[in-house]
Amino acid sequence: MKILTLTVLALTLPNLATAQPYSAPEDLKLIGEIFARALEIEQVSKMSGVERMVYRVDGYNMEINSGVDFIQWLSGTSPEEVSGLPKHLETIGANDSSRICEEAIKVAFPKGVPTKRSEYSATVDAYVLDPSKRPARDRLAELARLQVEQNLDLTAKLASWIRNQSKAAQPGATDNPGDA
Repeated sequence: MKILTLTVLALTLPNLATAQPYSAPEDLKLIGEIFARALEIEQVSKMSGVERMVYRVDGYNMEINSGVDFIQWLSGTSPEEVSGLPKHLETIGANDSSRICEEAIKVAFPKGVPTKRSEYSATVDAYVLDPSKRPARDRLAELARLQVEQNLDLTAKLASWIRNQSKAAQPGATDNPGDA
Protein backbone atom coordinates (compact mmCIF):
# COMPACT_ATOMS: atom_id res chain seq x y z
CA MET A 1 0.00 0.00 0.00
CA LYS A 2 2.87 2.40 0.77
CA ILE A 3 4.37 1.89 -2.69
CA LEU A 4 1.02 2.59 -4.36
CA THR A 5 0.56 5.73 -2.26
CA LEU A 6 4.06 6.95 -3.10
CA THR A 7 3.46 6.30 -6.79
CA VAL A 8 0.21 8.26 -6.74
CA LEU A 9 1.92 11.12 -4.90
CA ALA A 10 4.81 11.12 -7.35
CA LEU A 11 2.39 11.39 -10.26
CA THR A 12 0.27 14.14 -8.74
CA LEU A 13 2.66 16.38 -6.81
CA PRO A 14 4.20 19.28 -8.67
CA ASN A 15 7.54 18.68 -10.30
CA LEU A 16 9.82 20.86 -8.21
CA ALA A 17 12.22 21.48 -11.09
CA THR A 18 9.56 22.88 -13.40
CA ALA A 19 6.77 23.76 -10.93
CA GLN A 20 4.32 21.92 -13.19
CA PRO A 21 2.05 19.06 -12.13
CA TYR A 22 2.93 15.65 -13.48
CA SER A 23 0.71 14.39 -16.24
CA ALA A 24 -2.22 12.53 -14.88
CA PRO A 25 -2.10 8.78 -15.48
CA GLU A 26 -5.52 9.07 -17.15
CA ASP A 27 -4.09 11.56 -19.66
CA LEU A 28 -1.19 9.28 -20.51
CA LYS A 29 -3.50 6.28 -20.85
CA LEU A 30 -5.93 8.17 -23.10
CA ILE A 31 -3.18 9.46 -25.39
CA GLY A 32 -1.39 6.09 -25.42
CA GLU A 33 -4.51 4.20 -26.45
CA ILE A 34 -5.25 6.58 -29.32
CA PHE A 35 -1.60 6.64 -30.43
CA ALA A 36 -1.52 2.81 -30.48
CA ARG A 37 -4.72 2.76 -32.54
CA ALA A 38 -3.22 5.31 -34.96
CA LEU A 39 -0.09 3.18 -35.37
CA GLU A 40 -2.23 0.18 -36.33
CA ILE A 41 -3.87 2.20 -39.11
CA GLU A 42 -0.45 3.06 -40.62
CA GLN A 43 -1.79 5.51 -43.24
CA VAL A 44 -2.34 8.99 -41.87
CA SER A 45 -5.03 9.65 -44.48
CA LYS A 46 -7.16 6.83 -43.02
CA MET A 47 -6.95 8.12 -39.43
CA SER A 48 -9.74 10.07 -37.77
CA GLY A 49 -9.05 13.72 -36.95
CA VAL A 50 -8.35 12.84 -33.32
CA GLU A 51 -6.06 9.96 -34.26
CA ARG A 52 -4.14 12.21 -36.68
CA MET A 53 -3.71 14.92 -34.06
CA VAL A 54 -2.50 12.47 -31.43
CA TYR A 55 -0.21 10.74 -33.93
CA ARG A 56 1.42 14.02 -34.92
CA VAL A 57 1.58 15.79 -31.55
CA ASP A 58 2.48 12.82 -29.37
CA GLY A 59 4.90 11.53 -32.02
CA TYR A 60 6.61 14.93 -31.94
CA ASN A 61 6.70 14.87 -28.16
CA MET A 62 8.21 11.37 -28.06
CA GLU A 63 10.86 12.18 -30.68
CA ILE A 64 11.98 15.35 -28.90
CA ASN A 65 12.12 13.46 -25.60
CA SER A 66 14.19 10.62 -26.99
CA GLY A 67 16.77 12.67 -28.89
CA VAL A 68 19.23 15.37 -27.99
CA ASP A 69 17.72 17.98 -30.28
CA PHE A 70 15.19 18.48 -33.04
CA ILE A 71 17.22 16.55 -35.63
CA GLN A 72 15.71 13.19 -34.67
CA TRP A 73 12.17 14.50 -35.15
CA LEU A 74 13.08 16.27 -38.38
CA SER A 75 14.78 13.13 -39.73
CA GLY A 76 11.70 10.97 -39.34
CA THR A 77 9.11 13.51 -40.40
CA SER A 78 7.93 14.70 -43.80
CA PRO A 79 8.25 18.33 -44.90
CA GLU A 80 4.46 18.62 -44.81
CA GLU A 81 4.21 17.36 -41.24
CA VAL A 82 7.02 19.66 -40.10
CA SER A 83 5.34 22.68 -41.69
CA GLY A 84 1.96 21.82 -40.18
CA LEU A 85 2.92 20.94 -36.63
CA PRO A 86 3.03 24.47 -35.14
CA LYS A 87 -0.60 24.94 -36.19
CA HIS A 88 -1.55 21.59 -34.65
CA LEU A 89 0.09 22.64 -31.40
CA GLU A 90 -1.85 25.91 -31.46
CA THR A 91 -5.08 24.01 -32.13
CA ILE A 92 -4.74 22.09 -28.87
CA GLY A 93 -3.74 25.25 -26.97
CA ALA A 94 -0.04 24.43 -26.62
CA ASN A 95 1.09 27.88 -27.72
CA ASP A 96 4.49 27.79 -25.99
CA SER A 97 5.27 24.48 -27.71
CA SER A 98 4.10 25.96 -31.00
CA ARG A 99 6.49 28.91 -30.65
CA ILE A 100 9.40 26.60 -29.78
CA CYS A 101 8.61 24.36 -32.75
CA GLU A 102 8.33 27.32 -35.12
CA GLU A 103 11.69 28.65 -33.98
CA ALA A 104 13.31 25.22 -34.40
CA ILE A 105 11.92 25.00 -37.93
CA LYS A 106 13.31 28.46 -38.74
CA VAL A 107 16.73 27.48 -37.35
CA ALA A 108 16.77 24.19 -39.28
CA PHE A 109 15.39 25.70 -42.48
CA PRO A 110 16.29 29.41 -42.58
CA LYS A 111 15.11 29.66 -46.21
CA GLY A 112 11.88 27.79 -45.48
CA VAL A 113 11.06 24.09 -45.35
CA PRO A 114 12.00 22.50 -48.69
CA THR A 115 9.07 20.88 -50.44
CA LYS A 116 11.18 18.28 -52.25
CA ARG A 117 11.93 15.34 -50.00
CA SER A 118 15.51 15.05 -51.36
CA GLU A 119 16.33 18.69 -50.50
CA TYR A 120 14.64 18.32 -47.14
CA SER A 121 16.65 15.20 -46.27
CA ALA A 122 19.92 16.74 -47.46
CA THR A 123 19.34 19.77 -45.24
CA VAL A 124 18.55 17.63 -42.18
CA ASP A 125 21.51 15.32 -42.86
CA ALA A 126 23.85 18.32 -43.05
CA TYR A 127 23.15 19.07 -39.38
CA VAL A 128 24.65 15.70 -38.50
CA LEU A 129 27.50 15.65 -41.00
CA ASP A 130 28.59 19.26 -41.56
CA PRO A 131 30.74 20.80 -38.76
CA SER A 132 29.85 24.31 -39.94
CA LYS A 133 26.26 23.63 -38.80
CA ARG A 134 27.37 23.34 -35.17
CA PRO A 135 25.94 26.72 -34.02
CA ALA A 136 22.53 25.90 -35.48
CA ARG A 137 22.64 22.39 -34.03
CA ASP A 138 23.50 23.84 -30.61
CA ARG A 139 20.46 26.13 -30.89
CA LEU A 140 18.29 23.17 -31.87
CA ALA A 141 19.53 21.33 -28.76
CA GLU A 142 18.69 24.36 -26.62
CA LEU A 143 15.20 24.54 -28.13
CA ALA A 144 14.73 20.81 -27.50
CA ARG A 145 15.52 21.37 -23.81
CA LEU A 146 12.91 24.13 -23.74
CA GLN A 147 10.40 21.80 -25.40
CA VAL A 148 11.09 19.04 -22.89
CA GLU A 149 10.15 21.53 -20.15
CA GLN A 150 6.77 21.86 -21.91
CA ASN A 151 6.05 18.11 -21.97
CA LEU A 152 3.69 18.06 -19.03
CA ASP A 153 1.71 21.00 -20.34
CA LEU A 154 1.66 19.53 -23.85
CA THR A 155 0.36 16.18 -22.57
CA ALA A 156 -2.34 17.84 -20.47
CA LYS A 157 -3.45 20.09 -23.35
CA LEU A 158 -3.55 17.20 -25.82
CA ALA A 159 -5.65 15.09 -23.42
CA SER A 160 -7.98 18.03 -22.78
CA TRP A 161 -8.35 18.61 -26.53
CA ILE A 162 -9.21 14.92 -27.04
CA ARG A 163 -11.86 15.08 -24.31
CA ASN A 164 -13.33 18.24 -25.85
CA GLN A 165 -13.52 16.50 -29.24
CA SER A 166 -15.37 13.60 -27.62
CA LYS A 167 -17.86 16.00 -26.00
CA ALA A 168 -18.37 17.86 -29.27
CA ALA A 169 -19.09 14.57 -31.06
CA GLN A 170 -21.92 13.66 -28.69
CA PRO A 171 -25.48 13.96 -30.01
CA GLY A 172 -26.83 17.47 -29.54
CA ALA A 173 -23.42 19.11 -29.26
CA THR A 174 -23.13 22.37 -31.17
CA ASP A 175 -19.37 22.85 -31.18
CA ASN A 176 -17.55 22.10 -34.40
CA PRO A 177 -14.44 20.16 -33.32
CA GLY A 178 -12.44 21.01 -36.41
CA ASP A 179 -10.13 18.62 -38.21
CA ALA A 180 -6.59 17.78 -37.31
